[in-house]
Amino acid sequence: MESKIRKAQGIQPLQVALLSLTSAVFAFVLLHLLSELTLLYFSYDLNIHAVHHLEDVQFLTKFTNPDWTRDSIITIYLSKPIMNFGVGLAGMVLYAIIKRKSQSFSFFLIWLIIFALNNAFGTFAENMIFRSGIYEVTNLMNFGGVMMTIVILLSFYFLYISGVGTGKLIMLGLPQKQIYKGRIKFSYFIVAYFIPWLITFLIIFSKSDSSSLIIYGFGFIILLAILWSRDLGSEEMHLEPLPPLMWIDLISLIFYTLGIFLMYTILVSNIKLV
Repeated sequence: MESKIRKAQGIQPLQVALLSLTSAVFAFVLLHLLSELTLLYFSYDLNIHAVHHLEDVQFLTKFTNPDWTRDSIITIYLSKPIMNFGVGLAGMVLYAIIKRKSQSFSFFLIWLIIFALNNAFGTFAENMIFRSGIYEVTNLMNFGGVMMTIVILLSFYFLYISGVGTGKLIMLGLPQKQIYKGRIKFSYFIVAYFIPWLITFLIIFSKSDSSSLIIYGFGFIILLAILWSRDLGSEEMHLEPLPPLMWIDLISLIFYTLGIFLMYTILVSNIKLV
């Protein structure tokens, strides 16, 4: 009997890691697809021809073309961060108001929040540091060096704040055995979040451009903030604890896997709005 219990205890962390990893990849690919479609839509609406490749969106209309107006530059380059910010906030609201969630849906929402807010604020930081994308917007607004430095620092600060808020959300639904001294237990954090985040990075490494990889790396700030954040300390604020793994989690695992392959097929098809 004791050997069976030890075996079950050994299997559960692997199940949690696999479920979290699949949820993370699904959330990442979904956000990537939505981000690129958003960029393509606004480009098409503003008469800027573009085509989506797996790594990024390539603008076919040269930057010297008159169609690249001030409004076009601002709208196109800010569309992805704003869309991701909206998705991140929506994910937070959903996580807070849905009191009972399966582990699969909970992991999906958390990863959606992490990746969305990282894409929003991380894009600002990366574009300003390497002078691309949003950097063109700040040039139009006549931002000086000091103001650009402030934007970069604020971007990193909001990445940290995003992690603190996400960590508090996670602890609202965690069983007490996964919380130690008001923080997420380190062992659970490693299995449920850090390892899936790292493996997801390895999966997307060869299929992403350098800019996307740098932005993804900024997500480590959010993860650290999640680990350091403290719970709200109020019983009234806690949601229903996450249930054990159920049949719905297995169905979700299959759905997420099929969704990943479907969206990947769409992403490699070189989407173009004409």
